[in-house]
Amino acid sequence: MEFSTPAFLLALPLALAPLILHLFFHRKRSTVLFSSLIFFVRREKYFAYRRRLLEVFLMLCRILGLALIVFALARPYFKKISFLAGAGTEAVIVLDDSMSMQRTVPGGRTAFEVAVRQAESLMNSLNKEDSAGLVFLSGKRGIEPTREKRKVVTALREAKVTGCAGNLTLAVRQAVELLKRAQGVNREIYLLTDLQETMLPKRKIRLSDWKNGRLFVLPVSGSSENCSLSGGIPDPSLKTPGSSVFLPFTVRNSSPRDRMFKATLNITGSAVQSKTISVKANSSVNEHFVYVPVRSGRVDGTISIDDPDLPLDNTLPFSFSVADVMKVLLLTGGEGGNVPDPFYYLRMAVEPRKHVYGIEFTDAAFKTLGVYDLKQFPLIFLAPGSSFQPEAADKLLGYLRSGGTIAALPESEGSSRFYSALAERSAGELPDLFGATAGKTASGIIFERGLASLNDLLQLNLLRWRRLVELKSSKANVLARCGFRPVIAEYPCGSGRLIAFAFDLRRRFSNWPELKSFPVVMNSFVNYAAGMKTRTIHLTCGGTVNVNEKNVTFSDSLGASGPIPDGLFRETLLPGIAFFSGGPYETAVITPSERESTLKTVPLSEMRHVFDSPVSLLTPDEEPGFQIARLRRGTDLAGISLLVALILLTAEFILGSDLSGFRKRKGDV
Repeated sequence: MEFSTPAFLLALPLALAPLILHLFFHRKRSTVLFSSLIFFVRREKYFAYRRRLLEVFLMLCRILGLALIVFALARPYFKKISFLAGAGTEAVIVLDDSMSMQRTVPGGRTAFEVAVRQAESLMNSLNKEDSAGLVFLSGKRGIEPTREKRKVVTALREAKVTGCAGNLTLAVRQAVELLKRAQGVNREIYLLTDLQETMLPKRKIRLSDWKNGRLFVLPVSGSSENCSLSGGIPDPSLKTPGSSVFLPFTVRNSSPRDRMFKATLNITGSAVQSKTISVKANSSVNEHFVYVPVRSGRVDGTISIDDPDLPLDNTLPFSFSVADVMKVLLLTGGEGGNVPDPFYYLRMAVEPRKHVYGIEFTDAAFKTLGVYDLKQFPLIFLAPGSSFQPEAADKLLGYLRSGGTIAALPESEGSSRFYSALAERSAGELPDLFGATAGKTASGIIFERGLASLNDLLQLNLLRWRRLVELKSSKANVLARCGFRPVIAEYPCGSGRLIAFAFDLRRRFSNWPELKSFPVVMNSFVNYAAGMKTRTIHLTCGGTVNVNEKNVTFSDSLGASGPIPDGLFRETLLPGIAFFSGGPYETAVITPSERESTLKTVPLSEMRHVFDSPVSLLTPDEEPGFQIARLRRGTDLAGISLLVALILLTAEFILGSDLSGFRKRKGDV
């Protein structure tokens, strides 16, 4: 308990005045002899012990009544917040700028616009000598606590909703760290949010190490209806002019009613196709567009729907490359002599005539590898034979780490030097891929993952294996099996991948090169492997990507541009397409967070369980500055003290009048 005007407590001894007066004017009893007056005065019986108890009670009423009056003048209260009046205050506003803040509130405004106005109101409630800072839930750069509060107000007015989901834990902890370095005695955090369910962390946010501070949670409520787009990653296979490109997308309706939308395919800003889609309540529909490019180059576009809620998730960007010719490098150890060409049947299957399928093979050997720029090849077929050159291994590892794809064939029989050295030089990124070669009398092949559609081909049951090399698949994605044995496996390495074959592409391992299914499978495999080696990366808003090089610059579809000095691209707060000059990637397709599209909130009371220390929950019905000021003051007991004093003095007057006989004498007169 504390007092607003403690000087009045000096008058508290005056409450003993009734006792002092009683003792001072107390008269001793004296005995007077007199004849009996029984026939002249009405006889009344008094019980002496009841009278004494009543006198003690009246005395206590007088003392307590005066004490409570003094208490009321001293303004006692129970303090809810450790707030030192007159001392400086350091405040940080944590503003939720995640995509769900685009929800509509009564009046037609968005939750974010309301939150910004409330934040400005909180800024106005601070004193001139107080400091204020700003932290965004999306991770966007804010403002450290400063007395120039005009900077914070300007930043609030310029802020926009992002496509991110936001990280409540990181934002609150960042605000706490800012206040720990601040000089003010009073430290406060104001969290303005729409209480989106996906915002809540799995573990409690630690506030127990933050002394002399308090966190206020101010909710902003709004509509929970929305429709969103997701998906939209084009088929990764090779794309050439005149070929059909499959553009899938999903329309999700989070509203409690059936809705109908118009979906539009836009290429370089122009609408080229549209369709009407009906989606039932709380369900989704998978749809697609088919686009046929007419020339080579990069195709950038969007798929959009006409939904008024959360505009950021109504447009889905995409980007892909269309190539006249795809270059594939055929790399051998270069033993020479009478060693058979390991890629003979591959050439016949994929490139019977030059550029007939839009693929161009280039031959190279380890000793000539240094003259090639490997970035121009989306796929390298590797047959090391029995040769080993450390320079070639290091260059191939650099190619893999920068996003390249290598299709690795086994070494010559009895040799394992090259792949063992490659695994050793990769520092754990690649395992020792191949084991022993053994005769294998088996038939058939079953494809998985990205090659699963090839299982519909004929003649796969005619495939007879003569031998297979053991593939170590503990860290691999298996793409094909013979029974339970992996025959094609995919290993990640840096930003790229190595696809290992348990067989070579000649007839000494199987009869497959003689079958009609072989050219179909090899063409599909090249499209899969080279198509997946794309220079387009897909990111979710708020994510980052390492472009590896420090001299890369970017520009995006929203008009922003600039260098990436540290090699880490962070400009992903809004959906769109970013274009890079230099580095392993050409473009980055940035899409909004799907979990923000379902507008589901939690009760305000749930926020008490999010933190490991008590927090103050505000209501949106009253000005936040008034609520915070009231919470700082705590519970005022002055009114209660006066009320109790009035009751006690009233009781003393009534009972004291009866005891003195005042009422009876007044009636007799």
